[in-house]
Amino acid sequence: MISILLEDKSIENFKQHFTALEQECNAIIILACDENGFDQKALDPILTASLVPVIGGIFPAIVYKNRQYNQGSILLGLKNAFDVTVIHNISQQRDYDSVIEEKVGILDNTINTVFLFFDGISQNIDTIIQSIFNNYGLSVNYVGGSAAGKDFQKKPILFSNEGLLEDALLFAATSAESTIGVKHGWEPVEERTYLVTHSKGNVIYEIDYQPAFEIFKQVIESHSGKTLKTEEFFEVARSYPLGINRLTGDNIVRVANRLSEDFALICTGDVLENSSIQILHANQTQLIDAAKNASTLSENKSYQKSFKLYIGCLARLLVLGENFSQEIEAIYAEDELLVGALSIGEIANNKDHYLELYNSTAVVAKVADV
Repeated sequence: MISILLEDKSIENFKQHFTALEQECNAIIILACDENGFDQKALDPILTASLVPVIGGIFPAIVYKNRQYNQGSILLGLKNAFDVTVIHNISQQRDYDSVIEEKVGILDNTINTVFLFFDGISQNIDTIIQSIFNNYGLSVNYVGGSAAGKDFQKKPILFSNEGLLEDALLFAATSAESTIGVKHGWEPVEERTYLVTHSKGNVIYEIDYQPAFEIFKQVIESHSGKTLKTEEFFEVARSYPLGINRLTGDNIVRVANRLSEDFALICTGDVLENSSIQILHANQTQLIDAAKNASTLSENKSYQKSFKLYIGCLARLLVLGENFSQEIEAIYAEDELLVGALSIGEIANNKDHYLELYNSTAVVAKVADV
């Protein structure tokens, strides 16, 4: 395992280190910052000529050891190779159970971990995740997240051996063992639960048969004492995510990141009709403690050589502000490499729970590389 942090946005520097790394490793994970402004025409020839499998994405920010970076790239060369399947045009409606079965096929019984990276601006992510789980269940660990730029605009965002891709999902299967922790730290602002009575995909139109925004607005204003203005919606809403109730385990968090023209709540990830939800909130200590707990959960097995992969939500950075460094410090250990990215959607399970797309959650995976 070899890790390289590039703090600049030079394509020439990227190429030099990438080319050297592929000579010594069997697979490469790339985590890069959107502020790099990488030119696809310059980057594609480097990726397509790679001698080893490549996966990764472009994110609003990355994490290396105990620091967050808004510019630069992480190149992580691994001894354990992975078998990569690219699923293109994921926003296209189709039978994804059949697509996964056809494209990926049967997983070898030596596979222990699957890395999943996808275009965060695409549609049908929840549907694809459910299809992946339908095909492979709890037989492996899954970890990954959504790549996206700070402007949330559609563009090539995923690193692959086919070059930079958009509207795609990378399914990378490896024999590397892993242990995963998932925690968010959010708590309901009130005991009452609400019923989603009209939704479509990631858009919530009605809660308890009333306009969703009105219910959301009433609860937040009552709890915060602040007026929720439509033009400043995300500034407040990011601190009040929705929690989808589950019979077992923590609530699944959904961030309402913007309003539609008719004032429906647009979330990162689907919210099904008849879902039971609560509105959540947390102080900074709760969020930081949750990240620490996720890290602790990932430590339930030791490996001869390993690294930690942190996939955290951009919303956590926006809520914690300058104190986000405390979340990273809560995860970081000097004797183990920590690499990570801030996404707009996190994917994980630990062979015990249903595979989920999370928002505003801390996912920490300890991955062997021996």
